[in-house]
Amino acid sequence: MLRREYLGTGLGTNKKAIKKKNFSIVYYYKWRRMELSYPKIKRKAIEFTNNYLNRYKNPTSFNTIRRHLNALLNYLKENDFRVEISSLRPRKQTETLHKPIEDIGGLLEEIRAFNHNLFLCCSLTYGCLLPPHREIRLLKWEDFSDDLKYISIGGDRVKSKRNRIVPVPEFIRKELVADKK
Repeated sequence: MLRREYLGTGLGTNKKAIKKKNFSIVYYYKWRRMELSYPKIKRKAIEFTNNYLNRYKNPTSFNTIRRHLNALLNYLKENDFRVEISSLRPRKQTETLHKPIEDIGGLLEEIRAFNHNLFLCCSLTYGCLLPPHREIRLLKWEDFSDDLKYISIGGDRVKSKRNRIVPVPEFIRKELVADKK
């Protein structure tokens, strides 16, 4: 078996399958084009992987690419491709302390001036403690009580799968009444 044929045995040439698994296509083709003799493959593969990873200075990007490369290398190893996994450890991400916003009312007024729908979303997030992406986005007028004092959300639309009944503060009710008219 030629070296090129051996290097290509692990994954074949199915580009869609590789994209679906979030592997770097560039990495895959560089891997396949390596012109190395068989005994050097392990050492060169680890060097290549480490050099590829060291380009990323941001710990989040480094860890993401490292996870994708390790998935590719694990797949190759499972399919009898003699390769060793890189020994680089994940980088610790530095945490940042988010300072509380002192003037919530002023911030909400700036948001209202920018976009009224965004203001309603922010108000519901802040006032009702609803997650903005799913629960607020999927709200309907039928979810509100007749007097707009409560929001009833079914368990099929909540992450915890429990029915939720959330009180609506007065300042949000005023905005909703103006919107409903």
